[in-house]
Amino acid sequence: CTACSKGQYQGSTGQSECIECSVGEYSSSEEATLCSACSPGKYALNRSSSTCSQCSKGKFSSSGASSCTKCPVGFITNTLASSACSACSAGKIASYEAASNCTACSKGQYQGSTGQSECIECSVGEYSSSEEATLCSACSPGKYALNRSSSTCSQCSKGKFSSSGASSCTKCPVGFITNTLASSACSACSAGKIASYEAASNCTACSKG
Repeated sequence: CTACSKGQYQGSTGQSECIECSVGEYSSSEEATLCSACSPGKYALNRSSSTCSQCSKGKFSSSGASSCTKCPVGFITNTLASSACSACSAGKIASYEAASNCTACSKGQYQGSTGQSECIECSVGEYSSSEEATLCSACSPGKYALNRSSSTCSQCSKGKFSSSGASSCTKCPVGFITNTLASSACSACSAGKIASYEAASNCTACSKG
């Protein structure tokens, strides 16, 4: 009798032919009586395989696979022979299929959910000062962020003020001033003094007479 070759099998007695292992299966030794399914993370593309190949980084497979599947956007695997992909954590993304690494969101952006493919710009009046942010913060009173995707907030100049989350500063009205940077409010000129124009930083004393 002739032994069945690797990649083949014969499970019955008194036979005249060996049977090829199907795709997704293998037999690694001669005289096999059955073929085994490729384990998760591996695959056999062709019939009569004597070994299974490992899935590359960014791909995965389940048991008995004939090919590997790309990790979807938002998911990665950075090891060979993976049986599953992992979701990118909040603050990171994978913007294309078959990724092996997640990418941190840049300053001025955020991503609050796992398994995502895009970072989100901070809105006007908000900022994120570090990479991998999971949320944007409102500018504190006395500061502002005019543009989207800001990594810092700017201070209001003298004569202007802002409340929390401002996209611009507001001029102090006539009769009111602020003589410091980053003011959250304006102060009324005291009796005997005036501010005759908007955005004043100093009160002017009334003249004699």
